[in-house]
Amino acid sequence: MKRFIMIAICLLPLACLSGEWIEDPSAVPLLHDDGQSAERYRILADINGDGIMDMALSCSISLFGNAGGHFTVYIQNEDGRFRRLGEFFGHPMALALERVGEKVRLWTYVRGGGWLGKIGYHEVTEEGLSGYHGVVIHPGDSGTKMGNAIYGAVMTNSDLPIMVERSQTADGKVEWTNPHRVAGD
Repeated sequence: MKRFIMIAICLLPLACLSGEWIEDPSAVPLLHDDGQSAERYRILADINGDGIMDMALSCSISLFGNAGGHFTVYIQNEDGRFRRLGEFFGHPMALALERVGEKVRLWTYVRGGGWLGKIGYHEVTEEGLSGYHGVVIHPGDSGTKMGNAIYGAVMTNSDLPIMVERSQTADGKVEWTNPHRVAGD
């Protein structure tokens, strides 16, 4: 029940922002139901391929499992304001972006347990993220050659760079630390 409440707290304010241009949502602390600050991940990338840096913010890291957690995608306009585009489930270290003509695909790998997982993508459109298009693969040390090849081909060939940071919140002030490039040049 506590996990459900935390997910609801994490997603409720985000649901209210759909279509509205807002100030940087990553500057606002994420709070647990007990009023304490929750830490999260921030993904920085040109998610919609328009040349402007966008972001995805996770729910509380405490809700993450081996497969990852929920993220909300925000696109940025030229004025530095953000608009909620949609949500996806993924791990911050297993992401890639691919240009396909005028479109961008947000690829994720979600570990299912052991050497099994699902790799797939959401197409990024002006209206939001498409449904998830994925396939089960078997990568890893005990996986198959094909599973490893698919994972490697997708995750090591991102067309757009992706940077991941982790929040540290103290006295109501959010700082982003530990920048990690996970994809792209």
